[in-house]
Amino acid sequence: MGFGERTARAALMRGNRGAADPAACPKHCGDGAPGLGSGQGNFARGGTTFVRAVGIDCSMPKFTIEKIVSGGQTGADRAGLDAAIALGIPHGGWCPRGRRAEDGRIPDRYLLTETPGANYLQRTEWNVRDSDGTVVFTLARRVGGGSLRTLVFAERHDKPCIPIARDAGGDAVQLLRDFIAGHGIRALNVAGSRESKKPGIGAWVGEVLRGALGGA
Repeated sequence: MGFGERTARAALMRGNRGAADPAACPKHCGDGAPGLGSGQGNFARGGTTFVRAVGIDCSMPKFTIEKIVSGGQTGADRAGLDAAIALGIPHGGWCPRGRRAEDGRIPDRYLLTETPGANYLQRTEWNVRDSDGTVVFTLARRVGGGSLRTLVFAERHDKPCIPIARDAGGDAVQLLRDFIAGHGIRALNVAGSRESKKPGIGAWVGEVLRGALGGA
């Protein structure tokens, strides 16, 4: 097991602290939890390693989302901000100095605050740090690059984090709703792949977020 997978496993299993007994709650915590059988909720999947991403306290099913946080990059980040605007949910977050993104300057309609430096990693860490929990969207099951670094930062700051991959199947909308409710998340950090590397990621993330948060 490499460094990335060890870090992923530690971060995701940390989210299970205080979770309900899997035998008592097969829907959220056991083998019948949505998407688990197809590898959903598993960062840096390798071999037969499966990591349970969400530990739901079923005695407190609260849905409390109040803010969307994102770094403003193309793809998953920007889809999070667009969904917040469309749904009337307050949004914000850190972005690199100069509002840097791969397609140029991040539009001013996104209410982001610039970090002191232009490095992407600083805004990535600060958005994890300043949110209640993070969802990392990818198309493929295996995660690397900036998405994996997001998970490392979640472990560093002891924050819950869930990966949701389109290709893993399962009900992504329900997975996200359960994650938010189970951890009492009010400020949700939306992260994941950029559009240039994973074409179509933005449209898919937007659908998932609108489905999960539209009825909040």
